[in-house]
Amino acid sequence: MLWTEYDKDKRNRGKTPAVRIAEATRHVLNHKSVKIYPRELIVGNFTSKRVAGFCYPELAGIQVMVEAFGLPKRRVNPLEISLWDRFKLASKVPYWLNKNAAYRAFDNMKDRFRFAAEQGEALQYQVYEAGGIAHLAPDYEKLIKVGAQGIIDEVASMEAQTSDPEKLDFYRSVKIAMSGLAEFGDRYAAEAKAMAVQESDPVRKQELLDIAAVCSRVPRQGATNFHEAVQSMTLAHIAIFQETFGETTCPGRIDQFLRPYYEKDLAEARIDRAQAKEILGAFCVKLCETIPMHSDVATSTLGGLTSWEVVTIGGQDSEGNDATNELSYVLLELADELRMRQPNFHVRIHENTPKAFYDEVIRINFGAGSAPRCTMTRPSSSL
Repeated sequence: MLWTEYDKDKRNRGKTPAVRIAEATRHVLNHKSVKIYPRELIVGNFTSKRVAGFCYPELAGIQVMVEAFGLPKRRVNPLEISLWDRFKLASKVPYWLNKNAAYRAFDNMKDRFRFAAEQGEALQYQVYEAGGIAHLAPDYEKLIKVGAQGIIDEVASMEAQTSDPEKLDFYRSVKIAMSGLAEFGDRYAAEAKAMAVQESDPVRKQELLDIAAVCSRVPRQGATNFHEAVQSMTLAHIAIFQETFGETTCPGRIDQFLRPYYEKDLAEARIDRAQAKEILGAFCVKLCETIPMHSDVATSTLGGLTSWEVVTIGGQDSEGNDATNELSYVLLELADELRMRQPNFHVRIHENTPKAFYDEVIRINFGAGSAPRCTMTRPSSSL
């Protein structure tokens, strides 16, 4: 609804695609609901519901919108949706029929109808050809380190070194998107402060004040501790979902880039292992608050609720040294104890992997009464 609201504003019609996408994302982040649920330590709601999916009208969401009234009765992954929300989705179909990516990808109506038919009948499964960002691990490490403002400052220096219109357009879009992300964190800080005023339980009141302090800093600025680092990554992950298919966007090797913050906090007695585990557990649970919302055919083809948000554990560093650390073990424990749909844990094994770590992977996957939960891979140069 918010993306449509932005797109229908005639003031935005003449802008470049990069700027329009960045501004639309910022519009959503500035106007979507902001909720902090009871007992949460890591905050950020993907949608207006606790667990829900996304419909992207400008990408591949038209089919879902057309099927809105049948969503609760689907054979595979039926979705609860109010009658009012079904009407709202269906009402936007006429506007987006000639404005979505699939329509604009072809020059003539014949090819447009052919593509639509293939999507609807699964003759040629290409839903991601109508999508955007997918199947990658964003550079959360950089965002955590320098913050959205740091990226804005970096881009500003790049702008001063070029007159290339295409590059300047891209730099402008980056600044808009990063401003939206920073403001997104500000909204949670304000919400936490407001809730703390009303909270009577002293323990929860302090938690809310801590959340407000964390979100007052990240993701606008670089993180200074473990809690801030995980929160910054979480809000960035949620923000990506507002713009494109986020289901295949992966946190990546979080035991590597969160390690410095964890070890610093341990050394300064600001956190202990159990507290770090609770924060990471809250992050893992948060990933389960979004579900894929595809057409009936696409959902059936995928075989149900997918698990694509990969967290990669262990492996080697850039010099070939073993990269297993305490957070690697913590994440293994969470994989075993939570056993939730997301994240999809991948473990990297190499000839110098510690035997204790390897044995723990085997125990979790093949121990008595346990279902396989982690995927083991041999070392590679990819993330």
